[in-house]
Amino acid sequence: MRPQESLQNPSPLTPDQLLQALQSLLNGEAFRRFREEGPYLVQGTYANSSPERRLYGGFYYGKLKGDGTSISLKVPSRIPLEEGRTYVLSVSPELAWNGKGFVF
Repeated sequence: MRPQESLQNPSPLTPDQLLQALQSLLNGEAFRRFREEGPYLVQGTYANSSPERRLYGGFYYGKLKGDGTSISLKVPSRIPLEEGRTYVLSVSPELAWNGKGFVF
Protein backbone atom coordinates (compact mmCIF):
# COMPACT_ATOMS: atom_id res chain seq x y z
CA MET A 1 0.00 0.00 0.00
CA ARG A 2 1.52 3.33 -0.93
CA PRO A 3 0.75 6.59 0.84
CA GLN A 4 -1.48 8.93 -1.07
CA GLU A 5 -4.02 11.60 -0.35
CA SER A 6 -7.61 10.60 -1.01
CA LEU A 7 -10.06 13.03 -2.55
CA GLN A 8 -12.67 11.98 0.01
CA ASN A 9 -10.25 12.18 2.93
CA PRO A 10 -7.89 15.15 2.47
CA SER A 11 -5.94 14.59 5.69
CA PRO A 12 -4.62 11.33 7.16
CA LEU A 13 -6.46 9.62 9.99
CA THR A 14 -5.01 8.08 13.10
CA PRO A 15 -5.70 4.34 13.60
CA ASP A 16 -8.16 5.28 16.37
CA GLN A 17 -10.04 7.65 14.04
CA LEU A 18 -10.18 4.97 11.37
CA LEU A 19 -11.67 2.42 13.81
CA GLN A 20 -14.17 5.01 15.04
CA ALA A 21 -15.22 5.68 11.43
CA LEU A 22 -15.66 1.95 10.84
CA GLN A 23 -17.74 1.62 14.00
CA SER A 24 -19.98 4.52 12.96
CA LEU A 25 -20.54 2.83 9.58
CA LEU A 26 -21.54 -0.34 11.38
CA ASN A 27 -24.05 1.71 13.38
CA GLY A 28 -25.92 2.12 10.12
CA GLU A 29 -27.75 -0.22 7.83
CA ALA A 30 -25.23 -3.07 7.71
CA PHE A 31 -25.18 -3.56 11.47
CA ARG A 32 -28.96 -3.17 11.75
CA ARG A 33 -29.51 -5.90 9.14
CA PHE A 34 -26.93 -8.20 10.72
CA ARG A 35 -28.59 -7.83 14.13
CA GLU A 36 -32.14 -8.26 12.78
CA GLU A 37 -31.19 -11.48 10.96
CA GLY A 38 -29.91 -13.00 14.23
CA PRO A 39 -29.68 -14.48 16.72
CA TYR A 40 -27.07 -16.84 15.34
CA LEU A 41 -26.21 -20.35 16.55
CA VAL A 42 -22.47 -20.61 17.15
CA GLN A 43 -20.50 -23.66 18.32
CA GLY A 44 -17.19 -23.35 20.09
CA THR A 45 -15.20 -23.95 23.24
CA TYR A 46 -15.70 -21.55 26.13
CA ALA A 47 -12.66 -19.79 27.55
CA ASN A 48 -12.93 -17.53 30.58
CA SER A 49 -11.19 -14.21 29.99
CA SER A 50 -10.09 -13.88 33.61
CA PRO A 51 -9.27 -16.46 36.29
CA GLU A 52 -12.05 -15.15 38.51
CA ARG A 53 -15.50 -14.63 37.05
CA ARG A 54 -16.11 -10.95 37.76
CA LEU A 55 -19.62 -9.63 37.31
CA TYR A 56 -20.30 -6.32 35.58
CA GLY A 57 -23.95 -5.28 35.72
CA GLY A 58 -25.18 -8.87 36.01
CA PHE A 59 -22.90 -10.17 33.23
CA TYR A 60 -19.47 -11.77 32.94
CA TYR A 61 -17.21 -11.93 29.90
CA GLY A 62 -15.44 -14.75 28.14
CA LYS A 63 -14.59 -16.08 24.69
CA LEU A 64 -16.07 -18.73 22.44
CA LYS A 65 -13.15 -20.25 20.53
CA GLY A 66 -13.28 -21.96 17.17
CA ASP A 67 -10.61 -23.08 14.76
CA GLY A 68 -8.08 -20.26 15.10
CA THR A 69 -10.56 -17.49 15.92
CA SER A 70 -12.78 -16.48 18.79
CA ILE A 71 -15.62 -14.13 19.60
CA SER A 72 -16.09 -12.17 22.80
CA LEU A 73 -19.13 -13.11 24.85
CA LYS A 74 -21.17 -11.11 27.34
CA VAL A 75 -22.91 -13.81 29.37
CA PRO A 76 -25.79 -13.30 31.84
CA SER A 77 -24.70 -14.35 35.34
CA ARG A 78 -27.55 -16.89 35.55
CA ILE A 79 -25.92 -18.95 32.75
CA PRO A 80 -22.80 -20.67 34.13
CA LEU A 81 -20.44 -21.68 31.33
CA GLU A 82 -17.56 -24.04 32.13
CA GLU A 83 -14.00 -23.45 30.96
CA GLY A 84 -12.93 -25.80 28.14
CA ARG A 85 -16.42 -27.15 27.47
CA THR A 86 -17.94 -27.03 23.97
CA TYR A 87 -21.26 -25.21 23.63
CA VAL A 88 -23.76 -24.28 20.94
CA LEU A 89 -24.93 -20.80 21.88
CA SER A 90 -27.52 -18.46 20.45
CA VAL A 91 -25.78 -15.09 20.11
CA SER A 92 -26.67 -11.61 18.92
CA PRO A 93 -24.13 -8.89 18.18
CA GLU A 94 -23.90 -5.81 20.35
CA LEU A 95 -22.58 -2.56 19.03
CA ALA A 96 -19.72 -2.51 21.50
CA TRP A 97 -16.15 -2.44 20.32
CA ASN A 98 -13.83 -3.97 22.89
CA GLY A 99 -10.64 -2.91 21.10
CA LYS A 100 -10.16 -6.37 19.57
CA GLY A 101 -13.54 -7.17 18.09
CA PHE A 102 -17.25 -7.03 18.67
CA VAL A 103 -19.13 -8.47 21.64
CA PHE A 104 -21.90 -11.08 21.28
